[in-house]
Amino acid sequence: LVQQLIGNSTSMHLAYFKQLLLVKDLKKKDSTEDIGLEFKVDPCSMKLLQLFQRLLLSTVYNQSKKDNAGVGDEVHGAVSVLVKYVAMVQEHASQVLPVAVRVA
Repeated sequence: LVQQLIGNSTSMHLAYFKQLLLVKDLKKKDSTEDIGLEFKVDPCSMKLLQLFQRLLLSTVYNQSKKDNAGVGDEVHGAVSVLVKYVAMVQEHASQVLPVAVRVA
């Protein structure tokens, strides 16, 4: 589910930035008028991703505080999921940021 939400976000961002590039190319670059495109974020998707982040980080933090002597299996699992999540966010950023820089 998280992978799908991040993938949808990536697609939405890339489509928006590509629209901006097309509109910008059609208009004069020295034009200061408003392009008129609006980026629409799905609030439910964002809230779900934020909830997932908070739950994951709180699980890692709380379990690491409890297990002073040794790290339990639950912490290893949560850290593994956290590593995968960070990799997905990094992939999202690596796809979206170059296009965003071109727009700017």
